[in-house]
Parts: sequence; C-alpha cells; structure tokens
Amino acid sequence: MYADVLIQTLFTKEYSAAIPIFRIYLLLLLRRCFEVGAPLRAMNKNKYFVVGNGLSLVVNIALLYALFGWIGFYGPAIAFVSAEFALAIFLALKIVSTYKITIGRLVHWKKIGLIVAANLITMPILGLRTVVDFNPIAEAVAFSTLFLLVYLAVMRWMHIDEVDYFM
Repeated sequence: MYADVLIQTLFTKEYSAAIPIFRIYLLLLLRRCFEVGAPLRAMNKNKYFVVGNGLSLVVNIALLYALFGWIGFYGPAIAFVSAEFALAIFLALKIVSTYKITIGRLVHWKKIGLIVAANLITMPILGLRTVVDFNPIAEAVAFSTLFLLVYLAVMRWMHIDEVDYFM
C-alpha cells in the first residue's frame, strides 16, 4: 500500500518505475512465513532440497524466458517469486509424505483463515490515506501504526495465541 512512498522517499521519483517490481517481491514475505525446510532436515531428508532447488531453477528459467519478452522486467520478478512458491509446495508435499500426515495437519488452516480475516477487517485503515492529504511519510507511519494496533487488537479478540506471546 505504501510502496510508492517507500521507494520515492528512500530513493527518488526517478525510481517510481520500480514500485510494481517491489510489490511483486513483497510476495516473498508471504512465502517466507511458511518454513518448510526444518521438518525435512530433522529427518535427514536433504536430497529433497537438491531436487526441490533443481525444480525451482527449472521453473525460474522457464518463466523468466516466457515472461521477460512478454511483460519486460516484471517477468524476472514474477519468475523468481513463482519459483520460490514452487519450491515451498514441493517441500511441503515431501513433508506430508515423509511424516505421513495430511496437508491439514501441516498447515493450520483455521489460524491462517483467522489471520487473513483479521487482515481483511483492518485493511480499510490503510485505504484512509486517500481521504487524508498530508505528508506522505507521516501518512505511511500514522496509518501503518494504526493498522498494526487495530490488527493486533482484532487478532487478540479472535484468540490467536501468538498475539498473546507478542503482547
């Protein structure tokens, strides 16, 4: 939501073309929320990392060539993020087969659903920046802080245990 403010403040307006690419790479934050390496390392299943990284490389290269000519510099960003997601999905499937569990036991869908719901409930706060017109940096700080406070309150109201650890 504030990628434009961040890029233009840290760099200059000349870097505004990088804002969509920055937003694509922000999807990596979502992917990195799911640690899929430790359970396989605990079982000494390191060969899956070699295979998974090979698969990730193939996905990255294939999408890179397919997308770069079509959408320019957005292509490599999308290719890299897609390859990361492909690696995570591959390793998650290997965890499921190694531990003989269901995907439901691996991924806590109820908690993820509650977190998504908390985000959707509090998301309009970030949209308030279009109503108010003052310094963009102050807007970003003010509305991001307000979002965080309301988000944590909503998550606490939803009884998400990890919020209690944070508080």
